[in-house]
Amino acid sequence: WVGNFIYKRILPRTDGTVYKMKAPGFLQVKTAVPNGNTTIERLLRYIDDFDHILEQGSYVDIQQLRVPVPGVPLVSFRLGDCLRFMVAHNERHLLQAQKIFATFVPQPAVQPYKSPGSTGSDLVNVFGN
Repeated sequence: WVGNFIYKRILPRTDGTVYKMKAPGFLQVKTAVPNGNTTIERLLRYIDDFDHILEQGSYVDIQQLRVPVPGVPLVSFRLGDCLRFMVAHNERHLLQAQKIFATFVPQPAVQPYKSPGSTGSDLVNVFGN
């Protein structure tokens, strides 16, 4: 149940908000403002590495194998829970990236489809149903 609780706290909510979570000091990145290209290259390498880890997970019992928690002696989680934590954490980063992207790329206003000659009161179903 602890794994499920932590997973739900890490995972962004359906409305796009997240629980505020501060990383412990020993896990915080201590770098200057990152270069956008370098960050994207690192992300792509990370995704490849994570994909490889997920493939390797198919060869072990991820519900039995335990992973120690860095900096917290005597505490461990199931590998399956750790993988879920990583997926949820990645979703947080992707949400951050989407928000940053939206500030630089103007988003078009979504308008309902109207048939030619429409007065605006008779909306047409775009999918033809």
